[in-house]
Amino acid sequence: PLMVLDGFSYIQDRQTDTKTYWRCENHKTFNCHFRIHTCNESVTKTIILEEDSNIHTKIVQTNAGEPVNKKKKYQYLDQRLFNLVSNPHQNNIDQINAIAHNIVL
Repeated sequence: PLMVLDGFSYIQDRQTDTKTYWRCENHKTFNCHFRIHTCNESVTKTIILEEDSNIHTKIVQTNAGEPVNKKKKYQYLDQRLFNLVSNPHQNNIDQINAIAHNIVL
């Protein structure tokens, strides 16, 4: 069985009466140690990360469906992008450059 979550694919590793454990499909290829488990239809993500693993870059433990907690220094970008789309520039080139600038940030 294969599970796709947040754009990443996971292969079923093992199963108990209450949980199913999944590992990243790149476990052997890239030595990725990202794992998730399902329990009563909820998903919990857990990572055991080594320094050289570049597949998953953050240590995450969260429940599926919960809002993502953004770092305070990035929270203003939502409002900035909203303002950019709501109030377009007169010049299309300036608009495209402004959007590209937001993507790079």
